[in-house]
Amino acid sequence: AAERDDLWVFDIGVATRRRLTVAGINTNPIWSRDGIHVLYSSRRDGQSAIYRINTRTGEETHIVDTPEWFTEVVEVDGGDSLVIISKGDLYMYKFGAQNKLEGPFDYGGFAYGLAISPDNRWLTFTCNRSGAYHLYVAPYPLKGTSLRQVSTSPGMEGQWSDDGSKLYYWWDDVFYEVPVDDNFGDVIPPARKLFSADFVDLPGIAYRPTQDGEAFLIRIPSKPREPVHHLRVILNALSTAE
Repeated sequence: AAERDDLWVFDIGVATRRRLTVAGINTNPIWSRDGIHVLYSSRRDGQSAIYRINTRTGEETHIVDTPEWFTEVVEVDGGDSLVIISKGDLYMYKFGAQNKLEGPFDYGGFAYGLAISPDNRWLTFTCNRSGAYHLYVAPYPLKGTSLRQVSTSPGMEGQWSDDGSKLYYWWDDVFYEVPVDDNFGDVIPPARKLFSADFVDLPGIAYRPTQDGEAFLIRIPSKPREPVHHLRVILNALSTAE
């Protein structure tokens, strides 16, 4: 395993980058609501935790220890609290809680891909509680109950529109949109197919909708992918290697 993975900031205006972190194995960064701080998961000296760093001054703050290194975090309640996914379970944390998580909240499967609605009413995440990975929503604050399935076929990595009127997700290179209204908690409307795209799914959220929802930022292959027609399998390769 790597002993160091650092976070960087890229300035689009001047096309320059600079390193944020100088210690630990760091992953899953998100911008704070103030646009100044970044929250992220880090593992240092065998302990995993959520940290926050000021991108202007470089001042770093330990927030709370977590069960696992590869942890996701989102801000809620105007930045006063956090919702965290660690080892597939959901937790809540309120700033000032003296390094103590509330939870885990058990929804019956492995969860990932966390996002909070702009009005702080709904959390969406992907979970395999049915045996397949589907997109779900749960009311916030978390209680471990009232989970609603959004995707009819498998779905993953939900993202909210800026005004909260739509919930997006994808599956098998197809992107979908679900309308969100006042009855969203009682009746989940059917998803509408938006478009298909040959894109690259890497760890973390693989896409972002623009503020107006008219375009998506996705990673695409540098060249078209070619189908694999033949697969060569070598048995006992290590035992026969010289």
